[in-house]
Amino acid sequence: MLHKGKLQAALNQKRNQFSLFDGTFSDQLNAYRHILETLHVRYPSSAQLGHSLPPDQPSMPSAGARPTIEFDRWLVNAERNTYRGPHFSFGREFANHEQARQWAECI
Repeated sequence: MLHKGKLQAALNQKRNQFSLFDGTFSDQLNAYRHILETLHVRYPSSAQLGHSLPPDQPSMPSAGARPTIEFDRWLVNAERNTYRGPHFSFGREFANHEQARQWAECI
């Protein structure tokens, strides 16, 4: 059985840890957003971004996804958009996540 008083006491003991995590997460999220929103300034082409990654060789650590032509297409309008992070539209819009999930299950 769950005892509300014990649960509340345990959560209160961890209050500082929750606050620290929240602050750290917020800082990391803001740094990540800043990097995404300035990507077009740091790498004006997919080729330049690709050259900054480690080579795709078995002895090297994986760089993850490599830039594609969609990066260059996004760069064309990046300066004119209010949100300057990469955004790749695929031509479909949904009113909610449920519609998007239903569509994704059909492909």
